[in-house]
Amino acid sequence: MKEQNFDWLLMNCHHITEVAVAYYPNYECNSSSVRAMRRTITEHAALFEALTAEGYTRRTVHLTPKQIGVI
Repeated sequence: MKEQNFDWLLMNCHHITEVAVAYYPNYECNSSSVRAMRRTITEHAALFEALTAEGYTRRTVHLTPKQIGVI
């Protein structure tokens, strides 16, 4: 399998759908990828706390490069 380069994620802000699909590509629907990513963030307290410190909320739609870096 060819290794993919995801450095583009750290450039500019991205819609949460783009980031979720990059992390969860095996889901058939983009909305399923977003739900899986939000569930993972919520289930991992340290990750949620670090993202919250960078301005993430449960309603965040666009992720900043700092937030993506935390993920």
